[in-house]
Amino acid sequence: LVQLTLCGVGFLRGSRAAFLYSAASLVAGVWAFSARRQALRRYRFAAVVALGVAVAGVWLLMSEWRGADVRERRLSETRLDVGAAAAGAFDIYSATAFIVQCVPATLPYQYHRPLVPLVLGWVPRSLWSSKPYPYSNTFNYLEGDTLESRSASIAVGVVGEGWGSGGFIGAFLYGCLFAAGGRWFVRLLRRHLGLRNPVRLLTSAAGAVWMAMLVRGGVPEMFYMGLFIVPMYGLAGYLVRREP
Repeated sequence: LVQLTLCGVGFLRGSRAAFLYSAASLVAGVWAFSARRQALRRYRFAAVVALGVAVAGVWLLMSEWRGADVRERRLSETRLDVGAAAAGAFDIYSATAFIVQCVPATLPYQYHRPLVPLVLGWVPRSLWSSKPYPYSNTFNYLEGDTLESRSASIAVGVVGEGWGSGGFIGAFLYGCLFAAGGRWFVRLLRRHLGLRNPVRLLTSAAGAVWMAMLVRGGVPEMFYMGLFIVPMYGLAGYLVRREP
């Protein structure tokens, strides 16, 4: 009930991140719960597949309604183009092509400066007025958007951040660092959380959502969207495992 409520809150707020994190924990919870019940074990695969399809459908609907109050939208009046919605959500190549076109022709290489918010994003701007904005804001300005009025943020992603910091070398380096971070995350789960620990499944599901958001969206923004969620799952599983 708690996870369903959180999914509903994420949906009504129009936050795809909040909805996906809640849905990931819901699906993982259903899988773990059904594994402990002999009568439900035979149906758990079908249940998880059905939940996955439902989550994907709601998520595509939220992508179609993005930028509007979902409480004012009517499903009967919505013409959902699945292909266009999926392309808008997963297409990182169009945004990357725009970044390659602008850097360094229009904008100079940033040399990792936009990643400062990744480390010091928690410092209030009232205390640090010159704190750099994430890289995605720079390209939003080029598109005519502002912080107060914008259609949608450009998905810079890991590759775009790397290109903006150093061209081909930067893109390759950022890709390698991202892959190394994912490998370290998986090894950490294997080392500290047992295979039968249900929190391992929960952390893995939430971690997959986090990694997808980092690949697709602005790196500093997406980093902080998962920083206080995924590690807390892993820490909870580690503390539970140490209980006598």
